[in-house]
Amino acid sequence: MNVPQSSLSETVAGEVRANLARKRRSGRSVALELGWTQPYMSRRLNGDVPFDVNDLAAIAEVLDVPVGVFFQKPDAVRTAPTKTPAATLALAA
Repeated sequence: MNVPQSSLSETVAGEVRANLARKRRSGRSVALELGWTQPYMSRRLNGDVPFDVNDLAAIAEVLDVPVGVFFQKPDAVRTAPTKTPAATLALAA
């Protein structure tokens, strides 16, 4: 898989932001909990500076998520699959 580094960094930053939102946490609150400054976290969340693996591991621990969630494809469906009504299936047969 040949993904440009900037694209991967942007994807990871987006997934960190999404997981912060899912957990109803701000970047500032997580930064403070980790002993980081708000600008340190902000530069990474905005994509100005890439997250390093130690940053991601620390954030994952605070959010209680596996670190791999930050590497999901942005176009992945994150909702439960919908069920097709039986009547529709009967009409298709």
